[in-house]
Amino acid sequence: MPPPGLLAVRFLCGLGALAVGAPLAQELLQRLAVFAADGSGRIEASMVAWVFACAGVAACARWQPPGLPLRPLRLLPTLGAYVGLSLPWWGLFVAYARALAAAGAPAAAQPQLRYLAEADFGRPMTWLFVFGTVVAAPVAEELVFRGCLQPALRPRLGAKGAVAATALAIGLVHPPPIALPAALLGA
Repeated sequence: MPPPGLLAVRFLCGLGALAVGAPLAQELLQRLAVFAADGSGRIEASMVAWVFACAGVAACARWQPPGLPLRPLRLLPTLGAYVGLSLPWWGLFVAYARALAAAGAPAAAQPQLRYLAEADFGRPMTWLFVFGTVVAAPVAEELVFRGCLQPALRPRLGAKGAVAATALAIGLVHPPPIALPAALLGA
């Protein structure tokens, strides 16, 4: 396993690619008028930029493996656990959203969800959006947070502390209405 300092640098590079590189690429795509200037065009440009940033993170992880190795043979048990946990998680998420609304602070629907609600699934761009949301983004986040940050923190914080700190970091990079559910899911 790479030393914790190197993993921390890889984490910062991956986070920079996702948090800075993707918005810069989106801005470039919009300035070049590759996508329409309306709301859906901005979301599509954002997703194309995000997919490229995620591909960059995946390429770097292939070149310089993360601290927690990918284990493709464990994919099915992991997916099974994820599906088993997803129903209770969604129940908690719905309860959280209702609690926010009852407290007078309802969470607005994310533009991406509105895009999907109105999407034409006959367009390839819609399927790129679905791929970016369902596959590319989670894989890139796992590589950056679970693959680099968590093993970098483990020597100082122990296994449970590293998981908790990583979950907190995952929550912090998501917008406020979904930060808490994202952190819980990250744990």
